[in-house]
Amino acid sequence: MFMHIIYERTRIIFSEYTPQEKHKIDNLVATSDKVFHYEDVDNQKIYLPTGMLNSVKKLFSNTPIEDKSSTHWDYATIQPVEHSAEPRNQLQIDFINYLLEQVKIKKKVAGILSPG
Repeated sequence: MFMHIIYERTRIIFSEYTPQEKHKIDNLVATSDKVFHYEDVDNQKIYLPTGMLNSVKKLFSNTPIEDKSSTHWDYATIQPVEHSAEPRNQLQIDFINYLLEQVKIKKKVAGILSPG
């Protein structure tokens, strides 16, 4: 079994790693300040931010990294929903207007705003 590393636009994904390789990843994260990482124990995957790519290349210099950074994820079309909610602030108004403009030109777009 060989560890598999995939570099995507928003994350670095590790899979099929040995306990020793996992220990190296854990140590790498422990030495970096304010690094968010996620470990999916069920699927045996670890996700790191893309900013750690150079450190990962150094640490696992003999492991090929599959570059999928220019690949887009599949997406699902969202059906319109009837609602009576109103935007609560200017940021929400601006974001809604931006989305509507992008939909008019049939551009794929996604966004994340804090709840509220």
